[in-house]
Amino acid sequence: MSTHYRTYLVVVGKNDLIVNSKWPTISTVDKLLLQQSSFVNNAIKEFRQRRDAKLNPKKKDPKKALLPPKAATIYFTKKYPEWKEKAINLMRKLYESNNSTLPDNREIMELLNTTQLPEKKEVMPFVQFVRERVAQNGSAALSVNEDFDQKYVLEQIRDYLLCTLQLEKLDIVDIANATENAKEVVEVIKSCSPGSPLIIYNFEMK
Repeated sequence: MSTHYRTYLVVVGKNDLIVNSKWPTISTVDKLLLQQSSFVNNAIKEFRQRRDAKLNPKKKDPKKALLPPKAATIYFTKKYPEWKEKAINLMRKLYESNNSTLPDNREIMELLNTTQLPEKKEVMPFVQFVRERVAQNGSAALSVNEDFDQKYVLEQIRDYLLCTLQLEKLDIVDIANATENAKEVVEVIKSCSPGSPLIIYNFEMK
């Protein structure tokens, strides 16, 4: 019988036989890096969808056709509005007391309805939004504080954003410093959440 050929395979960079080598070890998972990666992927997906929805509406009107935008502004925020912080704090307590699992939305809503939240119509969509982020990022999604510098991350991929969104100009603005009063900007400021930046394109008619 011949000796199994794999006995003579050697580990790259080592002088010993592979049969005498240990399994490779992996470093500790960098959860913050994963969170930043998820942030980038989700943001780019949202930016593309918003652009495509404007350029290709379900009901097309030739008189309202738009040219592809050449400029845009990304808005981000470091802090939730007070009512959203209350909702997240409650959801975090439920998550921690329920073996790292959120109860169904109905139970969460029943508890939130006792807290006198001002934005009643927006509570359920926000609860679902947080639930989806928890499914993706775990307990980190239940933090009311900014876990990393969003502007820094967005600036690092500025060239890629310009390329993939086919833009010539891109501004990145903290909503705390936003000065425009246009209806679309006001809606973005109202909807923006930490870790979920929104974009407004400068469209022109054809």
